[in-house]
Amino acid sequence: MTKLQITLTPAEATSLSFLASRFGYDITRYVKYLISKSVDSVVSQRSTHLSTKADRLLGDSLAQYQQGKLSSVDSVDELFDL
Repeated sequence: MTKLQITLTPAEATSLSFLASRFGYDITRYVKYLISKSVDSVVSQRSTHLSTKADRLLGDSLAQYQQGKLSSVDSVDELFDL
């Protein structure tokens, strides 16, 4: 499991609290809900725009990344520094 910590401005916290309360959630649960919905959306878009082979390769790569077998870089320069 991964732990995520973010800092919110008072205005952001107020907005999120208001939106979360509409679902009966606290801020943490609401943000988890939003992330889940975003990931579901990306996964469904990915599946509809890739070939079967590309979709499988992407899924394999994501699994390897989650297992720590791959790393990410923020720029092309960083890639060449590996």
